[in-house]
Amino acid sequence: MWTAKSQQMKRLRSQSTLVLVGAVILMTVSIFTSSCSSSNSSANTVVTSFYPLEYVAREIAGEDFKVVNITPLGAEPHDLELTPNSTEQLLDAKLAIVMGEGFQPAIEKTAKSRDLPTLEILKEIDSRLSNRDSTNG
Repeated sequence: MWTAKSQQMKRLRSQSTLVLVGAVILMTVSIFTSSCSSSNSSANTVVTSFYPLEYVAREIAGEDFKVVNITPLGAEPHDLELTPNSTEQLLDAKLAIVMGEGFQPAIEKTAKSRDLPTLEILKEIDSRLSNRDSTNG
């Protein structure tokens, strides 16, 4: 049985994780926004692996980047198989943002073969939490 205190802690951890995800995406997209000219639209594309990441990236990037979600609306993100078009978009994007940790295996496998940067959200969160714990403990 959940006590009020444990429910509050769980909610706080969830909110902290969302803030951390937003901060990681914000830092990464802002780096690329400042380093790109907006004259070449194909070079200014950010590909995300599913809608929540697309939403955050679009809010951060504004009009400086074209943000593309390669998981179609209504599709199950965990079972997604890439089409030739979505594979090309993923490989050619200036930045790819994926959850990582096996959340979308087909997308993550393709993203690992990219020559350009890929942001793996769960890996970044783990890294930042580990760094925070090592400096606080």
